[in-house]
Amino acid sequence: MDKTINATVFSAEEFSPYEKTIYYLAISTSLIKSYPIAIDDIGIISSLLKVDDTLLNKALDMYSGEALPFYVAFGKDIIEINDSSSADLFYGILQAVWIYKALNHLSLSTEKEAIIENYRCFNYCIDRFNMLNSFSSVFESVSQNLFSLEYSVFGNNTFSPAELLKTIETILLCEVDEAKNVLTNESDYIYNCLPILYRSFEFEIKTRVHTVYLILSTQIIKHSIFFNGTIKQIANEMYEHLLGMLQNAWLIAAQVELLPMQYSDTPEKRTRKDRTTRIQLLYGYPNYDSYCIRLDLKHKGQGFVHYNNKSPSGVNSYFFSQNRLQSIIHEYPEAKDFFIKYGNLYALKEPNGLSFSKSKKKLFESIMKDNEHFKAFYNDYSESDIIEFSELVAKLLPSCCFTTIDTEEIFATMCFQYSKLMTYILLVGVYSITNNHKLLQKLLNRIAEKAAKISLISENEIKKYNTVVGAYCIMEEIIEQLPFPRI
Repeated sequence: MDKTINATVFSAEEFSPYEKTIYYLAISTSLIKSYPIAIDDIGIISSLLKVDDTLLNKALDMYSGEALPFYVAFGKDIIEINDSSSADLFYGILQAVWIYKALNHLSLSTEKEAIIENYRCFNYCIDRFNMLNSFSSVFESVSQNLFSLEYSVFGNNTFSPAELLKTIETILLCEVDEAKNVLTNESDYIYNCLPILYRSFEFEIKTRVHTVYLILSTQIIKHSIFFNGTIKQIANEMYEHLLGMLQNAWLIAAQVELLPMQYSDTPEKRTRKDRTTRIQLLYGYPNYDSYCIRLDLKHKGQGFVHYNNKSPSGVNSYFFSQNRLQSIIHEYPEAKDFFIKYGNLYALKEPNGLSFSKSKKKLFESIMKDNEHFKAFYNDYSESDIIEFSELVAKLLPSCCFTTIDTEEIFATMCFQYSKLMTYILLVGVYSITNNHKLLQKLLNRIAEKAAKISLISENEIKKYNTVVGAYCIMEEIIEQLPFPRI
């Protein structure tokens, strides 16, 4: 330790680069203290980030007004803190924690007071979500000295949970039976659909919080002063990839492989069963199209680290840039109807939505095969560094995300099926305020039939569950079975 520097001792312990990163963010936060942080919040955050809660609390109360730069001693290391800019990343984490805390207090009651409280809760969550989105984008803009909307994970008017509030607002305009303090309806649909609306909002906002939080996790690693250059470069490339792919998207699940890879020195012998997939994401877009993307290490037939991106129907193809798309269409004009646009990216459509001649089908399959494996990184990194990076991401995510990734794609298939059902059930809540009961009943029939098809209910229970209450029960079963990350 340089004795000429008057450093405040954080701890005499030696910490890992990850631990120092988290405590550094907390100390930076102590410079401004924009938000009061409750003791139970500190416990939740320390559990989420897998650090000591006492030390985290100490870090958040470290700065007491000294002149900057502020020097902190981590064991033998002295760290200089010049400003509070890194606090944005910690405050981003805090917004996610607050959203989850608020949603834990949702009421399923249909009394007007409960509806009003839930409505306030949803508005609070949207405000916190907008702050989370802003902390991520503003921090990146400042660090790059370039203020651009491209750094925003969610743009204006792309956050569908806000639309659900309009439905709840409409319900609040209904007359109230003052004696019973409940809504009076000509139809029981509105009354019974409220719990569906509540759970729909919860599902919609959580899946979007997951998106921003995952991207924020890569930012924390790439901007840390404690990790080596290679890890930070991997994080930077992953950040850019996720930001491009997940803008305005929802994330159902993130998985990081817990077990070590087999045949580590002989890629040509590896198969999927050797645990070459290190990260798996189940995600989708505002139109509710969904995909599963895997980060795979080298294996038989693929001598580079790559992404595999797969749709529910088995379209196994990565995305296309505008330039790549134009190049394909220039060479094959008949392929212009093969693609669907998501933001700045294009993907191959589901083939069941296309009218194929034999020649078109052959061309479609050829384009898909050429784009089946996409090189994950511009630079060549050792597999050990990529695994180290993926495990750092796992430390920042909820513990349930650090798990074994099944090689039979059972988990991905389940997520695809459940997310589609959740889409239908969300529409039940929206249709509940219309007078088109025939259309609503048709939707309820479809939900029950789909639930039976994937064995959530039995075939002889379809008539029992083709009601609003039945749809809600199916929704609760989906939420229970999905290994949904909980912060």
